[in-house]
Formats: sequence, structure tokens, C-alpha cells
Amino acid sequence: MTDLPSSITLSKLGQNQLLYFDVTEKTPWGRELLEELNELHDQEVRIEAPAGNSMNANLELERKHSTKLGDHLLIHADLEARYTTTCIRCLVPMEESLKLSFDACAINQEFANEPEHKDQATVYIEDMERELYFFENNHVDIKEIMHEQMFLTKNPLPLHSDDCKGLCQICGTNLNHESCIHMRN
Repeated sequence: MTDLPSSITLSKLGQNQLLYFDVTEKTPWGRELLEELNELHDQEVRIEAPAGNSMNANLELERKHSTKLGDHLLIHADLEARYTTTCIRCLVPMEESLKLSFDACAINQEFANEPEHKDQATVYIEDMERELYFFENNHVDIKEIMHEQMFLTKNPLPLHSDDCKGLCQICGTNLNHESCIHMRN
């Protein structure tokens, strides 16, 4: 397995060529994806990825051709990540994990307005339903596909504990550690 550039030019792949790639926190765009996961909840501040944070994705890419779809790219990905986010109640940084597996197909943008693809999120091809993506100018943005799938799967409401008391809505005191005059009334 080798490193994968963040985007791939379809014409550079051989027909029916199956390629395997690893993307980790050590590859440039893998590091960028992990940093995006590490942003503080409801803030535009990203935090440095602590040493324990990691991402590993195994990708399989295969260029195919059919009379119905022309040249297209089949994508299979398995991804695991550990990242830092913030609890939605108390805003304390916490570790979170993400695990996903998906199958996608990238087809030429010229098919986007065809009735069978317009307003569709999936396509049935090669005996399975796959997430549908479009590419232009023979250029498939693998990083953007991975980004979307990660953020569709990411827990939108992370809690460090089910019994987290959160912050006082008036003074901002972390009620897990101390009480305040506003909560006594």
C-alpha cells in the first residue's frame, strides 16, 4: 500500500486497475482531516492533535467503464479515527472515536442532470448500492469524499458522561465541579 494524493486523475489509472492506499495522520491530507475532527465544538478554533489522536483509512480504488456510466471510479474505504472534541454540555475537551466503512462511486458530472441520477445520493452498481459522487475534468477529489463521509458519521452531540451537568447558563460555572448561586434558586 502507498500514500494517496488528495485527488486523483481518472485517466492516469488503468482500466479495471485496483489500487490500495493507506491514509493516516502522517500523510498530509490525512493530518488535515484529523485536524478538522479536532476542532472544538461550536467554535472555529482547532486544537493541536494530542499524541493519542490517530486516523487510519484503507482505501480501494478501481477505475471502471460501462456504456451506462462511462468512465467511473469505485471506492471502498474503512476508516478509524481517535480525535479530541468538546463535550456539548460543559465544553471540556474529551476523546472521541469514529469508525466507518463505505462504498462510493464517482461518475462524470455530465450525468448529474440525468433523471436516474438527479437528486440521488446513491447508485446501484456492481451488485451493491453505493454513495454517489460526481467529478469534473477527469478529476476525483478523494479527500472531499472522505471528509463528507467522516462528518456524516461523526457524533454531532458528544458527551464526556451521560450525567454531565453542563455549565450554568448565567455565569458559566462548570456544574460538574462546583455549584453557583444561580442553580440554588
